[in-house]
Amino acid sequence: MSNNEDRTNSIVGSAMRLVTPELTRSLASRLGGSRTAVQSGVGTNVAVLINGIAHHAGDPGFMMRLFNLVRESDVNGTLSSLPDLAAGARPSLVNEQGSKLVSMLFGLRKTAVEYVVAHHSGLGAFAGSELMSFAAPLTVGVLGQQIHDQGLNVFSFSNLITSESEKIKSMLPARVADLLSGGPIPSEISTAAPPPRRPEMMKEVFPILGLFVLALIAWPLSGGCRSQQPAPPAPVAQVTPAPTPGPLGEFIKRKLPDGTELNIPRLGIENKLIDFIEDSSKPADKTTWFDFDRLTFDTGASTLQPSSSEQLQNIAAILKAYPKIRAKIGGYKDNTGNKNANLKLSESRAVNVMHELASRGVDASRLEAKGYGEDHPVADNATEDGRQKNRRISLLVTEK
Repeated sequence: MSNNEDRTNSIVGSAMRLVTPELTRSLASRLGGSRTAVQSGVGTNVAVLINGIAHHAGDPGFMMRLFNLVRESDVNGTLSSLPDLAAGARPSLVNEQGSKLVSMLFGLRKTAVEYVVAHHSGLGAFAGSELMSFAAPLTVGVLGQQIHDQGLNVFSFSNLITSESEKIKSMLPARVADLLSGGPIPSEISTAAPPPRRPEMMKEVFPILGLFVLALIAWPLSGGCRSQQPAPPAPVAQVTPAPTPGPLGEFIKRKLPDGTELNIPRLGIENKLIDFIEDSSKPADKTTWFDFDRLTFDTGASTLQPSSSEQLQNIAAILKAYPKIRAKIGGYKDNTGNKNANLKLSESRAVNVMHELASRGVDASRLEAKGYGEDHPVADNATEDGRQKNRRISLLVTEK
């Protein structure tokens, strides 16, 4: 069977048959690219998402969570929302399902994957996020169709994904495979040019510029140029005050046994964790949890924001420097909203943090993750401050 025939009969082929010329035209118009490039970008994104799932096919726990996410999705609602997605709308539930899929697969490498696919398809770097926001719900919908139409369970679903990944290897940009294997993030991402301003933004700017020019013309006519201006005051020496330590205290240098030197806050999780590990009088137990203090997620989702990267890198460095340590990542939520949804989100966040540590070189066999939802609050859920404290990710040393 040829590659083209494989794709026609593949999940990617099923997805692309739903991408009508009208949807392609809508996306191309909004992203400023050719229809051919957009079509290629959507197809490549779907292939990358399928390959990302196949990358975890050997992890039964991960596959069960992903299978449940897809199976419980609103297939008809998702696929009927494609015109809205192509036009740039973000139906909340559909967008959340797609965001969860991307977060589970790529974590903090999401932006890098989007950039590589957009570049591979001949589109601007900043079209990547929009393409993924369309392709991810599309993939969830098509996979949901496969599950329902074929009566798949988690094992047959895993086999389907593995088989599919073999069919679509030729569609994958080489650098995506490197990213999924823990390779370096392309350096050009940090230096990419900013996105062009939208035309509607310029429409708002021009009238303001016009008023400014009129003001400059009118000022001398009103006598402003005849008024004598006082001499400018003598310059005053500026004294820069010493930085005030934040709530986590001043930053200190801490050297690890393997020679790695960390720059960490004195009262942060990193310093507390190192002290605990190095204190031979304190054995591993089931109650000494350490709360991450600089992790942030997208609201209502498990997607880690880029500002979380520094702390994740620090914790990974600590775990690598003490190879005997085993740890559990716990996810927690406040008591607002649906209890089952809170439990799922807390687990999804904990699992995502675990995968991020593993992607930074920590042996995955030393890690486990669990979501506790609303259980074990550390503050009063009746106040916003208390609820914020209860929405947390924590680490437990299970073996020293």
